[in-house]
Amino acid sequence: MKKLSKKDRFILAIAGIAIAIALCCQGWYYWPWIGGNVDRWNPKLNVVNSFETKETSYSFDELAIPNNTGLNTHDICRYFRDIALRIEFGVKKYSISKWDEPIRLFIPGNPDEEDLAIIQEICDGMNAVPGFPGISQVTNEEDANLIFGFFDDAEYNTFERHYGIKESHGLTIFTFDEPSQRITYVDVGIRNLSDRYEKTSVIWEEFFQAMGLKNDTLLYSETLFYNGQYNVSKATALDWVLFRILYLPPVQNDMLYYNCFFLILMYLQ
Repeated sequence: MKKLSKKDRFILAIAGIAIAIALCCQGWYYWPWIGGNVDRWNPKLNVVNSFETKETSYSFDELAIPNNTGLNTHDICRYFRDIALRIEFGVKKYSISKWDEPIRLFIPGNPDEEDLAIIQEICDGMNAVPGFPGISQVTNEEDANLIFGFFDDAEYNTFERHYGIKESHGLTIFTFDEPSQRITYVDVGIRNLSDRYEKTSVIWEEFFQAMGLKNDTLLYSETLFYNGQYNVSKATALDWVLFRILYLPPVQNDMLYYNCFFLILMYLQ
């Protein structure tokens, strides 16, 4: 083999540096630089026209997600990574956690009729999403795996202190199956606020967080998960798109973002 000249070696070195910089820039928002090694995954080997769950088989068209947010795919990927791959309270996580069994909801405390109507609206919307395992209300706390309580100030302050949190209006605490990172139990507390708009927003946010969209964000204000003022009182188009991405059957518990990115590109229309 002919030995490369000094000039050729220099050109190859420059080309290699340029390619490395391009890959880093392209992957800045998409690759999990924090949180472990990239799980090498070839999307060409995993494209499916249907996905079999425990109960239902879905076609690709049924799982396709219309992008009615007004945002581009790049931004939606960023928001999904920020909200679904991380956690607001608890041990830092950088992988998917969601429910994979039916959710049994129990509502203790002092909810009013409007609170219950909001929860019914949320559950109806979630139960219509392909891949979601389903949620229904139970009458006994012992049968529940999701507790969603409404408490007056003194009770809520006690709930907060139990988890070492202060001055919140809503709080969601997860129990995960550690090997798989799937959600097995969630305890939610809602402070009974006098401001109806604010309380409605808290209910929607904590309910969506209890499903696995478990972090807040500063990237975008028109979402339930904005870590600032309550700009919206119920789920926006973006929030529902993020929820549908999370519950795509191919999106699995403990999946890293690199895997999710290709699935978002595949199913987001």
